[in-house]
Amino acid sequence: MSRYSQTGLTPAWVLHSRPYSNTSLLVDLFTLNFGRITCVARGVRKKGSRLAAIVQPFIPLVTSISGRGAVKTLGKCEAVDRYQALQGERLYSAYYLNELILKALPVSEPHDQLFAVYADILGELTTGKEQTELLLRKFELHLLSELGYGLQLDYDVKSGEPIQVSKQYRYEHATGAIEVTGSDHLQHSIPVVSGECLLALKDFRLTEKPHLAEAKKLMRYLINHLLGGYHFKSREFFTNRYQRKI
Repeated sequence: MSRYSQTGLTPAWVLHSRPYSNTSLLVDLFTLNFGRITCVARGVRKKGSRLAAIVQPFIPLVTSISGRGAVKTLGKCEAVDRYQALQGERLYSAYYLNELILKALPVSEPHDQLFAVYADILGELTTGKEQTELLLRKFELHLLSELGYGLQLDYDVKSGEPIQVSKQYRYEHATGAIEVTGSDHLQHSIPVVSGECLLALKDFRLTEKPHLAEAKKLMRYLINHLLGGYHFKSREFFTNRYQRKI
């Protein structure tokens, strides 16, 4: 029997939705119990539908899921809290997280720790207490770790020497950090980052603007490789609106 036949309720977030049939939606969910799944939300687009107001991104839900095929059916669905009031660049950043989950996570594999991190970061984006860039890097680091691509930030993988603050390194996605010497950086398309940045990433103390800039460059390189050069729509919309990149 499929594990989706009788699921009870699972916490969930809507990542994306699109029209399906005349009155329904196809909804991509990030759930605690089942990871990333796609469901049909029947009748949601009917006039007066109770679910229309809550089957939306950034509203914490509990739902029941049924079905044996690749596309499940959304059953009972309730909001457990209010909409996360996100605006401006924080809203675009949250959509970037959703798009990243959709493209990076395999279907139907639970990632309970990442689920918790996602919920925490949405809350932090709402309060505005932490820098947006810091929150995005935090989520990217956790996602890479969940997928088995956690960063090796302790030592130079070529020499075996500990990472040193004063040195420069290129970070190869398949191995790790290698010290850059002489004109070595000119022979590689891999971004070069400082040892200071790598150690700041290790302890997650990215408080300096130069560290955040280097970390963004590194994470973009790693995620680009992971997703085969996928072009993020959320980044494009943000860039067009604010003339800078997330």
